[in-house]
Amino acid sequence: MIRCCSIGSVHVDPADFYPFYWGAAQEVGAGEGKGYNCNVPLPLGADGIAFLQALSRLLSALTEFKPQAIVIALGLDAHKDDPLAGMTLETEDFYRIGQRLAQVKGPKVIVQEGGYPTDSLSDNLAAFLQGFEWG
Repeated sequence: MIRCCSIGSVHVDPADFYPFYWGAAQEVGAGEGKGYNCNVPLPLGADGIAFLQALSRLLSALTEFKPQAIVIALGLDAHKDDPLAGMTLETEDFYRIGQRLAQVKGPKVIVQEGGYPTDSLSDNLAAFLQGFEWG
C-alpha cells in the first residue's frame, strides 16, 4: 500500500501561460503534505534543452522521495507544432525525455494526457516510446 505520494511537474510558468493559477515553484504542498509537491516552471517558449534540465531537477527531487511507483503524465502538447504549445520542443526531445524517464528506478505507468491532433503528434509519441524502450 502506498501511504503518501509526491507530485512533480515541468510546465510553462503559470504567470505567463495556462492555467494561470497553479503550478508556481513555491507551491510545495501544505500541512502534512508540505514538501511533497515539486513544480519546475519554465519560461514561455522554452526549448528541449531547458525542459531536460528542468526534468533533471525534478528527478533529483523524486530520487530523494524514494517512490514506490511512478505515474508519468505525458504531455505531448509541449511540441512546437501544438496549437496550444507554450514550449518549443522538437520530436527528438521526446526521445531524450523517454530515455531519461526510463532510467528512473521502479515501476512506471505512462498516461498520455496532452497533445492536440497535429501532423507530428504520433511521431512525438513514437519518439518518446522508443526512447523509453531504449533508455
